[in-house]
Amino acid sequence: MKVIDVNGWRENPNLEEAPDPIKGVIVKISEGTEIDEDFDRHMNNALDQGVPVGVYCFTHARNKLRAEREAMALVDKLNEYEGADLSLGIWFDMEESNMPDGTPFERAEIVMAFLNVITEYTHDVPVGVYSGYYGLTDDIDVGALPDYVQLWVANYSNTNYWNDEHPERPAKMWQYSDSYKIGNDYYDVEEWYD
Repeated sequence: MKVIDVNGWRENPNLEEAPDPIKGVIVKISEGTEIDEDFDRHMNNALDQGVPVGVYCFTHARNKLRAEREAMALVDKLNEYEGADLSLGIWFDMEESNMPDGTPFERAEIVMAFLNVITEYTHDVPVGVYSGYYGLTDDIDVGALPDYVQLWVANYSNTNYWNDEHPERPAKMWQYSDSYKIGNDYYDVEEWYD
């Protein structure tokens, strides 16, 4: 199923204007502990269009305590959206540009510090980590993450190399482009695997 992610200054997409049916939206909720100033606008737009939603935090965490604080800020904001269909999950965005120092195992511990707070908040919503192909391959010890932690891989290509190379731990979502045009704006587009 085709999904887009929306953040910051972008327009509110009218999904009916998309060249292909968009079945869900993932909205940037926060950067570190700061709630994205456009989150409510994007979240309400997605909910008004009746599609499943997910949210992500672009982390600034350099340690487990900071990751927990980021998760608590996210949970506090999500309390305003009780009952929303968050079936596309809550994601911890750890990219090459914001990768903390440390070993891949230490980075996996930071991911889990964030996700443990989220799973205390809700057991009904999928949780996971977003990173580029090399982030998941080299920078985060994916093997140290429990099986319930889903993977969202960015790999701009015609092929999802992560899933081809890791059939034992496939990504739930594959971001394959950052230039999917809807209306007058461009969005990241993903394939969500059922």
